Amino acid sequence: MKDRLQTIFYWLSVWTWIKLILSIVTNREIRGQENIPRRGGVIFTCNHFSVGDSPILTGIFPRRIVWMAKQ
Repeated sequence: MKDRLQTIFYWLSVWTWIKLILSIVTNREIRGQENIPRRGGVIFTCNHFSVGDSPILTGIFPRRIVWMAKQ
């Protein structure tokens, strides 16, 4: 039950705050999003161009992201 509540809170946060801010602040074009599978394991990597990459990727990626970082 706790995992389900955390997932619901996560998606409510992402879809309300991040999507709202992104729609106001940015003009974006997303290419290739249809190639991301909806289920199963995925390793998604990116090169960071700015500190805004993480929130932007969280807002546009169609799945929940579990972040991993290394110094």
